[in-house]
Amino acid sequence: MTGSATGALQLLPGDHLLLYTDGLVEQPGEALDEGMARLARTATAHAESPRFLDDLVRTLVTPDTRRDDICALHISR
Repeated sequence: MTGSATGALQLLPGDHLLLYTDGLVEQPGEALDEGMARLARTATAHAESPRFLDDLVRTLVTPDTRRDDICALHISR
């Protein structure tokens, strides 16, 4: 791929990195800020869970709210 950039990120103990697609936060008829705020609240509530990503997705996504594909990756140290 031409024009791609590379970088590095050092996670310190207790740090979390969450990568996700828009399907995790976007809901029809809702401002994106609302979805982002919901994600922040939910991530904070589950931050210490050993099943962080599972708990996060199960809280944010239900059969009634899922409208898009979702991909999420969680890395912690």
